[in-house]
Amino acid sequence: MPLLVVPYRDEQGRIQACQLRLHRNDVPGGEKKYRWLASPLERHGTSSGTPIHFTFRPTDLPRGHTVIITEGVLKAETLVSLRPKARVITTSGVNCSHAQIIDAARDYNALIAFDADYKTNPAVARQLARLIAARERDIAARRLSTNTKIVTWQKYKGIDDALLVNAPLEIMNILRWYSTLESRTHAEVKRVWDEANYRPWISLVKK
Repeated sequence: MPLLVVPYRDEQGRIQACQLRLHRNDVPGGEKKYRWLASPLERHGTSSGTPIHFTFRPTDLPRGHTVIITEGVLKAETLVSLRPKARVITTSGVNCSHAQIIDAARDYNALIAFDADYKTNPAVARQLARLIAARERDIAARRLSTNTKIVTWQKYKGIDDALLVNAPLEIMNILRWYSTLESRTHAEVKRVWDEANYRPWISLVKK
């Protein structure tokens, strides 16, 4: 069946890597539908790495504005098609390229809009918690005034699916988001934050 080629663009709009999306009829059982266009196992081959994707050029967006962080280029581009004013930075997965995401979004307020499966999957919640803690620790270390908030919605997995049906979105600060987690994911997030020595509730008490 035909393949869909999905380009990942850098901060200057240049294509830096591509993913291939396989038709569902061509995806072997237990494997993923996305593959990087790469040849690391070939002689003189090369890896694609795991780059992040920009829907905008950072040089055109002043510091202090807001960007959305999500996962998957198609999701990001769908978001922008439905909300043209959105500026989106995306990674290929919730566990990928955290350092690159933090570096790219450092000058901006961030709305994190990863898929909603973190609500029931502690492994996914762990990766989201890692990104939140790493970004907030980076903000504190550099004494920045930017902030981090979480975008949530009900029923649908991705923010693109939610926007397609005009489902309401809610923007929460970190502690409010943390308070909404069910017991398993709540415990996993706290464990990750304790490991990272990140405790947002303590900073709130000090204020």
